[in-house]
Amino acid sequence: AHQASRKSASARHEQLETDLSESATDISNLHRTVDERSSKIAELEAHVNMLEEEHEETMGKLRRVEDIAARERARADSNSSDALEAQVAAWKEEADKGRRAVLELEAERGELQESCAKLAKQVEELEA
Repeated sequence: AHQASRKSASARHEQLETDLSESATDISNLHRTVDERSSKIAELEAHVNMLEEEHEETMGKLRRVEDIAARERARADSNSSDALEAQVAAWKEEADKGRRAVLELEAERGELQESCAKLAKQVEELEA
């Protein structure tokens, strides 16, 4: 019985050592996997940081471009408004010239009508 117990204990001891060796290998593999994943996480975090910096730079550029576009749009609106005002002024000047020309023509017509009336009177006097 003692011999059987010893054999059983020895077999159990060998099994435990085998299990311990396998567990140590498994733990070593897990440590390697954890190290690899930690390294990958560090790489990804560095990449994320780089992307965040690029994003901030890009957003800054976008804000600057939007500001420039807004200023250009305002300047274009102002220039457009100035151009429209200049066009309206030109049209007013043209209308004023037209009014003056009409007044001059009406005065000339009046003078011509007077001349015609004088000539008609002279013709009448000559015929009489």
